[in-house]
Amino acid sequence: MKKYLVITLLTFGLTSGVFAEQGRSHHAPISFVVPSAGTSAVSKDQFLVVVIESAQISHHGVPISADGLVDYLNETMSAENTVYLAVHIREGVTYGDVVHSLDALRKTTAKSIAVSMKELPIGREV
Repeated sequence: MKKYLVITLLTFGLTSGVFAEQGRSHHAPISFVVPSAGTSAVSKDQFLVVVIESAQISHHGVPISADGLVDYLNETMSAENTVYLAVHIREGVTYGDVVHSLDALRKTTAKSIAVSMKELPIGREV
């Protein structure tokens, strides 16, 4: 009896990775970045910088409509020849707004999304 239970558990454990991989989406991974003086393996010109401000996202200080957010960012990344998103969060933004915004950003064609762990002060641009 124990032998069959162990075999069943091993089989389930080995095949669960295959089934999990099939159910995964194509969304970009999210990384949290701590500002430092170190160097990065990726050049800064590969990043499109956006700021989460309250319940909306802005680029170069201009708010982006929620309806056309994904299309706008995909087109801008293509035009600027960037493949990554760098996200700054404005001081005072709620956790729920951050989660909602990151969920929307994951729908873009970005390879990866880097979120700064340091809040951006009100009135200061990146």
